[in-house]
Amino acid sequence: MTKQPAKAKRCAHCKKVFKASRSSVRYCSSSCREAAKRKESDPAKERRQKSLKLAKHPLYILRQSKFITDLLQQIARHGSVDCLLDFPIEDLYSLWKARGRLAFKTGTQVHIAHLVPCSQGGAYHPLNLSLLPATINQKQGARFRFPKGIGTKWTSQPIQPFTGDHELLWTELVKKHRTKLTLFAKRHPNMAGTERVRTAQRLLKAPETDIRYLSTVMAMAADNLSALCERLSIAEVRQLTGTSTENESEKWPVVIVHMSHIQRLKQFYTDRGKQHTDRFLKVLTAFPSDKLPMDIVEIACCARPVEALNTLLVHIIANEHQLPFSYEDIMMTLHTDENLFITSDRDGSNTHSQRIDLDHQKQFQRDEDLPADMIAILDRMEAELFAKADKNARLALARSKKTGQSPVYILEQAEQAFSGKPALFTRSMSRLMDILHESS
Repeated sequence: MTKQPAKAKRCAHCKKVFKASRSSVRYCSSSCREAAKRKESDPAKERRQKSLKLAKHPLYILRQSKFITDLLQQIARHGSVDCLLDFPIEDLYSLWKARGRLAFKTGTQVHIAHLVPCSQGGAYHPLNLSLLPATINQKQGARFRFPKGIGTKWTSQPIQPFTGDHELLWTELVKKHRTKLTLFAKRHPNMAGTERVRTAQRLLKAPETDIRYLSTVMAMAADNLSALCERLSIAEVRQLTGTSTENESEKWPVVIVHMSHIQRLKQFYTDRGKQHTDRFLKVLTAFPSDKLPMDIVEIACCARPVEALNTLLVHIIANEHQLPFSYEDIMMTLHTDENLFITSDRDGSNTHSQRIDLDHQKQFQRDEDLPADMIAILDRMEAELFAKADKNARLALARSKKTGQSPVYILEQAEQAFSGKPALFTRSMSRLMDILHESS
């Protein structure tokens, strides 16, 4: 191992230049070190120790963090700390960190958005908060845009915004939730924004400095603080400017933020709403980033999953020639269990959901005595039934090519999806046999 070359340094006590082999050496001799300790008077030591004790207090360190700064700004918007309800601080912190990660990864501004606006009594609580792109959140404004049951309301009357000093809100918050804040501060001692406090602790511990009060360090400009730490050979605590080395081209698409918001809304839905949300997200992931229908995504962001899914399927049909997949591909992959094949109309209206109890040959039997309008209706129903049967038969053939299984076997396995529609299943099987016969 090679020995480190000696570096020229200036003694922190006598100011003479000397050579030191270690960067942590501050004094040229032990006598200068002891003299520096004796230099400070007892009153100055007492003031320094008092400031150092304050700098080490968990709540003071927590107060300097960016998380608490943002939290107090939100409390000021509501007007009172009562907007926190039971104050699940860990959940709020997780949401705050997720906002930062999404903003960094997507390269866009992300807001912690209210479901029920604070101007209408919405609480600053995880059940009433979500993550949205800033453009969407600002466009929606303070309109009450979600149906009943979405979000949490804590008061029927809007609260006037707080315009005073945030320290008063901090004092009120500590008075009401001191135990939670103290435990949280001890679990997260290295939060972003507390670097200045830890640097101040190191400065207050060095007796050769003129720093006596914590407020002096906290009010010091960044350049002056760096210069002071360098002159005293005190390592300044610096926060890393980035947590990832990925290129701009490797960033996530902005729609990831929308999808995160849509996932958070699921907790308020019924089983039907959750099912449609999952299907909507599954179809959305098939789109290339430059073909995403963001206007339809915004429909899902406004807590309308059924409308969003149906609109998305209609969009696929209308723009099928511009997409790298077809409507049939979506139907093959969307419902792998219960609804593998088409059992409803393309627009999702399911107009043929009525039970068909008669044999399809008898159902569409022509009678010359029937009125002309009734014959036209029967012709239309038969044409629609044939179109669906043809589509199901070709879906079975397409899946057969991918899996290597018999198309007849595939269609038989999907028979349960046609519950209540035996005519459609029979006609689908008949059409499949016709296609196979024609191809042979």
